[in-house]
Amino acid sequence: NLDKDTWETQWLNLRPQAGALVYGNFFRDEPPYVVGTAEAEVLLQRAKEEQWLRVIGIDFGSNFYACYLMRDPHTDIWYQYHEYWYSADKDLSLPQHGRNLIKGDPLGWSDATFIYGDPSGRQAIRDLEYFVFTQEDGTIEEYGMIISPAANDVYSGINIIKSLLTRRAHDQMPRLRLFHRCARMRLEMGQLYVHKSMKDGTYSRDVIVKKDDHGVDSCRYALASFETLGVTIVSTGRLKGVW
Repeated sequence: NLDKDTWETQWLNLRPQAGALVYGNFFRDEPPYVVGTAEAEVLLQRAKEEQWLRVIGIDFGSNFYACYLMRDPHTDIWYQYHEYWYSADKDLSLPQHGRNLIKGDPLGWSDATFIYGDPSGRQAIRDLEYFVFTQEDGTIEEYGMIISPAANDVYSGINIIKSLLTRRAHDQMPRLRLFHRCARMRLEMGQLYVHKSMKDGTYSRDVIVKKDDHGVDSCRYALASFETLGVTIVSTGRLKGVW
């Protein structure tokens, strides 16, 4: 007779109380917030054919995360269709991460993609404007990507994400959905990204635990920056992100 949330929280200990979670009742690790494999493949095919707008958010560091998002122009819904998550004892070099970001995009890399990075990583942003990758056989590969420093007002960014996760009245769909394959993001949103727990058992809504937040930060960088910063003019004189 228990609802699913109570069962998972109190009996299975799979998730904290909703009051602890930053996204609380705004996100559930289930449909329609999560997109199944069959629907995901259809959406990817449509995105390729119609060249949907794409945005990437990057959180630099030894725990390196990139959130890949695309927007369906017909429904105005954002989809996280891919994630790049690296967390290991052995750090990868920045060129290795950069090459993985470019080579790993399921839609194929596009220079028309908006990219926003953690503004505290300005040196990494500059280094990825042009970089080389040397293969084991000595072959040199040249790459480059234009990354803008992200808008980093945490709470206003969280509110933007919450508004996108809110289900619409006319179709009961959120405007942000995650592909099932994005396991790390689903874990952070549904279980790990929490407010600080107080001694009396309550939670401080003014304090967010700075841990297990690489995915959610990347998502916030991408979508909050796109909403607030919009189109940027790059040094080449091209209008970035419009085609």
